Amino acid sequence: MFEALDKSDTETLISSLTQARERAKADASNLTRCVQTNDLLQHIRQMPDAYRDYRERLKEMGYDVTWMRGMGAAESNVDRFSNRLKKRGQSWSVQGLKAMVHSLVKYFEGKMDH
Repeated sequence: MFEALDKSDTETLISSLTQARERAKADASNLTRCVQTNDLLQHIRQMPDAYRDYRERLKEMGYDVTWMRGMGAAESNVDRFSNRLKKRGQSWSVQGLKAMVHSLVKYFEGKMDH
């Protein structure tokens, strides 16, 4: 299942989860796991693209994704912005916050002239 997720292969993921659900159904002590697996299957079937790597979807639309980071990198990015914008006691107007976020994005992308 992890390999299927890593490869954005939702069909294999659904198939593997269906098999896991059937195994859990057969074991009465795994009723909770069966319900959880069934809920996950419903979510994946409703929105299969949500379980694919966003870079794969963008690549299919013709975007260059070579510079993009995986979703696991999101928290470290949030921390970078959070430390710069709120951890030092600053307060911002809406206009000032938008300007700072725009500037920080350019800075972290290495596109800001010093």
